[in-house]
Amino acid sequence: VKDAAAFYSTNKKLLISKDCDEFTGSALACLFLLSTGDDAYLPCVKKYFESYLPDVTKIGHNTWNNGYNGIACAEYYLRTGDTNVLPILQHYCDDAALRLNFDSGWNHWGCLPGPWYVAGGLLNAAGAQVLTTLLLAKECGVNVDEKTLLGSLRFFYRFAGRGTVPYGDHRGEGGLGSNGKDGTIAAAMHISSNAAATPEIYTMARNH
Repeated sequence: VKDAAAFYSTNKKLLISKDCDEFTGSALACLFLLSTGDDAYLPCVKKYFESYLPDVTKIGHNTWNNGYNGIACAEYYLRTGDTNVLPILQHYCDDAALRLNFDSGWNHWGCLPGPWYVAGGLLNAAGAQVLTTLLLAKECGVNVDEKTLLGSLRFFYRFAGRGTVPYGDHRGEGGLGSNGKDGTIAAAMHISSNAAATPEIYTMARNH
């Protein structure tokens, strides 16, 4: 763990790059550094998110990037209480509301669904991270659009206990592999189990 943390905390290309294909890796690197529990790595994560300021409008509309970065940004705030990153997290939540399709989920990027892509044009492998971002952002006190949050929560909840989370807007799939979607939704349902009302239904969904 120490060797990996040393690598990620000194890899400037990974932590600072704005190349589209590397956003997700950067977010995961930040999450890993936060998971070590060592405050020595917090400045690296802080520097990464500061690179998005002061103009958060340049972040863009990429579901993969915004979902993973949103999770990392929320976890950083919950760990440190650094309010400087809240405008970034707010942008991810506003972008999610702007680009929600069918009151359910998100596509790869942009505001219009691509109906030729799997079923309905939704991409759950990326959209699942956006749901988790919204749930964590609500924990952080950020303004989260309730219709967006509840619509996506209802959409993903329906797959609990019905096979693996599918790629798009269709029935749950069989098999043991889900491209990470099952684990992500389990995490989202775990966060949802903190709800004041009927937390047991989310606990049940998490377990199935």
